[in-house]
Amino acid sequence: MSKKLSAREISPVEQLSTDLVRLLQEKKAKNITVLNLTRVNPYFDYFVIASATSRVQMKTLAREIQKSFPKALHRKHSSIGAPDLESGWLVLDFFDIVVHIFLDEQRKFYNLERLWGDAQIIEYPDEA
Repeated sequence: MSKKLSAREISPVEQLSTDLVRLLQEKKAKNITVLNLTRVNPYFDYFVIASATSRVQMKTLAREIQKSFPKALHRKHSSIGAPDLESGWLVLDFFDIVVHIFLDEQRKFYNLERLWGDAQIIEYPDEA
């Protein structure tokens, strides 16, 4: 039985997505976008999508997320290896939230925002 939330309260899943965005902003990820999938996908609530400027930054972002949210992260994605980095697309599974970290070229190619175009899209400005 799910708890009904008041107008000011946010769900733990929404709070986690907000915390993930905040961490990505602090670590200088670019073009951070959240897709709210609650009305269009029965499996996930949110996609958090961000771009990295290099493979080194991709690895750093993933490592910082793993360190900051170890209890929420799905265990099968406990380490990021070289093959993952070479693809230019890292995926971190939080069950209801999936974090996608891309290099620009791969992000443009896969274009998840277009693929999930029915979802509510929330874009965050890059930090100055």
